[in-house]
Amino acid sequence: GQEQEGDGNREPLTLLPVMRTNFEPYDKGRELILEAARAVMDAMTEFESEGSKSFNQVLVAMRHLISSVKKQFAWEEHEMCHRVGVTEFEVKRKIDEMGKNQQEDPDVFGVVKINEHQQSHIIIRQRLTLLYDSIFQAERNKKGDKQEIDQQENEGKDIIKKKPSLSSRLWHKFQINVLGASDNSHICAVGTTARNVLLQLFDSHFSEEDIKVSELLIKLEEKDTQDD
Repeated sequence: GQEQEGDGNREPLTLLPVMRTNFEPYDKGRELILEAARAVMDAMTEFESEGSKSFNQVLVAMRHLISSVKKQFAWEEHEMCHRVGVTEFEVKRKIDEMGKNQQEDPDVFGVVKINEHQQSHIIIRQRLTLLYDSIFQAERNKKGDKQEIDQQENEGKDIIKKKPSLSSRLWHKFQINVLGASDNSHICAVGTTARNVLLQLFDSHFSEEDIKVSELLIKLEEKDTQDD
């Protein structure tokens, strides 16, 4: 993917011109995702600057981000299927029938591109869930008070059952390398990891795969183009 983070004048987590489809429902939903991601960053900054003993506000912000992503991605997937004229079940069936020979004309947006887009969505959502788990675990380790946290554990978490082995491997590595710290350094490490993940998580998907949808599926007359 393209690395935009080197742009000195770029505000972190904003929808750059290269990411815009100019189709308002698409862009608005993604702006809400980035707004929610900025709120997570703000909550982390507040946690660090105020020396708070609880990650709770960060967890609340993360749950809102996960919810925003889930809502937008579900809308996008429905929109793609609707425009291509297939159901999600038909996409899965056709992909299964193709097996490993999943090829499609580059200029045609069909089931192969829908499936690829869905897989990208799954990976992004998995990473967010993993991030939530990391923050949640750090909070529990720090607090030692299980009751209040256990109640939160099942609220708002976007649990995805596909490819659990990847998540569990990453989580296991994270526990060993970060959460195994005997002092409070794991709290800072989690915050740093979360920042790094969030700053890059959406960039290539928003600037490449979403633009492919825009170019191949959304008609020009539907777009709000302001060409002077």
